[in-house]
Amino acid sequence: MLFRSSGYLMEEKHWLEIVEVVSRQMKEGIFLNTRLHDQNNTMIIGWGGLQFLWGRPIVMIYVRDQRYTHSFLTENPDFTLSVPAPGTLKKAIGICGTVSGRNQDKFQLANITPIQAKHVNASIIQECSTHLECRVIYRQILDAKDIPQDITTRYYAPGNDSIHTVYYADLIAAYQRKDDSHGNNH
Repeated sequence: MLFRSSGYLMEEKHWLEIVEVVSRQMKEGIFLNTRLHDQNNTMIIGWGGLQFLWGRPIVMIYVRDQRYTHSFLTENPDFTLSVPAPGTLKKAIGICGTVSGRNQDKFQLANITPIQAKHVNASIIQECSTHLECRVIYRQILDAKDIPQDITTRYYAPGNDSIHTVYYADLIAAYQRKDDSHGNNH
């Protein structure tokens, strides 16, 4: 199904059609967008993915408990993932991956535009080409004692009590710019 979003023609996609786009961009960074009351927030994730679980497509994301986004997800289960076309928005990814939204407007700093998602109470990033709308159905705090030592040494430094929460979310909708079916801007 086609629809317009902020001047762009968008096409809804089956989740299997976007798995490769999401997986390919995950190592470079994907925008995780949340909203609490009337405040939008975004951060960059590099851990997560799409899979088939419990008889339906599930989006999994990992967010440290110290992140500002974590507090948003605690109160509002809706979020979106906005996937940039390959090789684009590198400066914005850098800014949103290092600056906290607690004290600064990351959207303004990164020169990106939040717009209302179609189905969930969160924004999408207008400049991105692929979007996933999600709603958390389960969350689990990782237990550091059950993680192999080589991983805890690398990702969970001694003295750092921050650990990731894994969020399992229903995929409510997935869509992509009509002129961008391969994850590339033309």
